[in-house]
Amino acid sequence: MNNVKSITTVNTTAGWAARQRNIDGTELFVVCDVASGQRYTMHQAQMAADSLRRQLANGGDTYAEPLPAGVRVVKS
Repeated sequence: MNNVKSITTVNTTAGWAARQRNIDGTELFVVCDVASGQRYTMHQAQMAADSLRRQLANGGDTYAEPLPAGVRVVKS
């Protein structure tokens, strides 16, 4: 978790998501499966952010990814 600056929730055009901001300025996200049309609620995104924090705190690798094509952050 040395390169992670913060993990928060944000609203995107594909619903709520967990955002991992890295020290180098890059951002990675955990979003619901965009192709299926499902969306995270804010609560589900908060749980995804908590899960990602635990994963990294326990020495695991991140599973967050760049936003899918056509998806953007609405307001942070």
